[in-house]
Amino acid sequence: PRPRTGRWKKKKKDMTAQFESQKAKVDAMPEVKEMLKMQEQMKSAVKEYDSSVPRMKAQLPKMKEVRDKKAKKDKFVAQNKARREKKERDEKAKVKAAAEKKAKDEKARKEKKAIQEKADAEKKKIAGGGASWSPLTGLF
Repeated sequence: PRPRTGRWKKKKKDMTAQFESQKAKVDAMPEVKEMLKMQEQMKSAVKEYDSSVPRMKAQLPKMKEVRDKKAKKDKFVAQNKARREKKERDEKAKVKAAAEKKAKDEKARKEKKAIQEKADAEKKKIAGGGASWSPLTGLF
């Protein structure tokens, strides 16, 4: 005897139809629509992540190398700048010290000259005011 599959096929068809109608009702609900939309967004985000991350990881060593190279250059430039500024400060200090020394020497020279002139004036006063011997007359 042949098995009776017709009854089972009909039952399967009925159940499938019921399931599809229930699914259509559920899919029509706004909450479910929102969930399906979110699921699609999540899938696209995961896909974007999966495609981007390996590329970024591959670029990471080069990015680190560029960062380190820039940091090294910046440090070198800063050292050169500091060295140049120190040299300029030292030059200014030398020029200022030389100018101060020159002014001090000039002041000391003027003071010495004033003292010498005062001493010469005293000598003249003493020499001119007292008796002196004259070679013409032979007298004091």
